[in-house]
Amino acid sequence: MVPRGRAKIKAPEPFEGDRSKARGFIYHLFLLFSSQPDAYASDQLQVVTALSYLGDTTAWYRELITENAMRAGRWITWQAFEEDFLSTFGPIEEEADSGILLQGLTWDTREPIDKFNAEFTRLAYRSGIRDNKALVLLYQMKLPGQLREQINLTHPAPATFMEWASRATELNHKWHSNRALNQLAGRSGR
Repeated sequence: MVPRGRAKIKAPEPFEGDRSKARGFIYHLFLLFSSQPDAYASDQLQVVTALSYLGDTTAWYRELITENAMRAGRWITWQAFEEDFLSTFGPIEEEADSGILLQGLTWDTREPIDKFNAEFTRLAYRSGIRDNKALVLLYQMKLPGQLREQINLTHPAPATFMEWASRATELNHKWHSNRALNQLAGRSGR
């Protein structure tokens, strides 16, 4: 049972060395540690917990860190572990890889735009694109022409990427609601 006022965070999946999942593994551990700060109060507890979630293909890394701790007589800090872990298992060319994935990202217009927006934002961040004008232009190029035109006709016109994404989400949700109502009206014979 989870104590009152605490979030229940599920245990992370064992990390098996997939570079594309390294950052997610660390994020998941951060959530786990943050949800139970008393249980993971020391760097040692955090590092040992992280090591316990390393799968068979990464057992060598667990052994290396443990042997170094035994030799030194102390564990490394969580920050040192995180940096070493990501330099060992993280994406090699994260910015370039994310930029390539962002260029190829498409939105299935039959689906709500939310998932596309989340993936666009994640890839843009990881690819290092921070310039608002570049983000807006890239986002506009990814939108279907009709939606882009609808957004351009709204007042006030969006100026930032977040405003564009918000406006696109609002219009897309309205379109899906209207579509559902039309389908319901068609079934009822009206």
